[in-house]
Amino acid sequence: METGDLETVVKLSPGSNVLNYCTEHKPYLLFQAVLKARSVEMIHYLVGQGADIHVRDHRGSGVMHIWARATACAENIEKIGKLLVDLRADVNAQRYVDGMTPMHHLAAGYNRRRGRLDLRKAIFLRQHGASLGLRSMSGQLPVDLIVSRAAQKKFIS
Repeated sequence: METGDLETVVKLSPGSNVLNYCTEHKPYLLFQAVLKARSVEMIHYLVGQGADIHVRDHRGSGVMHIWARATACAENIEKIGKLLVDLRADVNAQRYVDGMTPMHHLAAGYNRRRGRLDLRKAIFLRQHGASLGLRSMSGQLPVDLIVSRAAQKKFIS
């Protein structure tokens, strides 16, 4: 969703029936907004129209899992994260299928991208109460998902 898409969403989202509907192949509008929006206005609008901040998809991913994977909104990632946390999104939510938290997603993504964006998000999550001690169903901590030892030290420091 681009910033200009707000007008389209306003026309297409008459109530929370559409906002809180998801299938395996069609994510929640809120998840799409968090993943692709470049500003907080879209998220403000969707929540104001009844989008449920605590909704989970079929795997158990919550809005903070989606935020952890987002790359389109790098310049506003902290603003979007702050809005979600202020709305009481769970920074330690564990997925139903594997027990992974948003921090696990960041650690796994760091192997592919090794970007400052993932580090900024990890710092943000830690500042807002994310635990490094939650284990996935396979027993892994977030730091266990980072391949190189040097990167592990950088990620948790």
